[in-house]
Amino acid sequence: MLPYLLVGFGFNLSDALASDAEYFAYFFESVSVAIREAVAHFKNLPFLGRKIIMWQDWVISIGQFLFLVALIPSIRSAEKPALGTSLMTGIVLTVFAFTQFTLGLYFSVVSAITISIGWYILAWQSYKLRKN
Repeated sequence: MLPYLLVGFGFNLSDALASDAEYFAYFFESVSVAIREAVAHFKNLPFLGRKIIMWQDWVISIGQFLFLVALIPSIRSAEKPALGTSLMTGIVLTVFAFTQFTLGLYFSVVSAITISIGWYILAWQSYKLRKN
């Protein structure tokens, strides 16, 4: 009588392990279906081929540091470019740095910020020359 009473409350232990094995089978089947039917989404585009993008980071950052080296004589000389040119170039390079950050090109971000600071220095120097 006691086993029937326990079965009535849902304590059917003889069937418990058999149904657990069936649930494990369903679990592993669903995992394999999820892997086979995975879909790439547009929001994950920056992560596509992350190891391939690394060489672009180096090329862009080396090029920007070379531009910075070429900019140093203008910062040190008495003649300065126009204020509008210096300011616009600094702003565009700041936008480039933000864009490169969203792409994960972190060396390029550092070099773009460095060269934009150089252009902001030139803009400040040009402003001070116009004021005097």
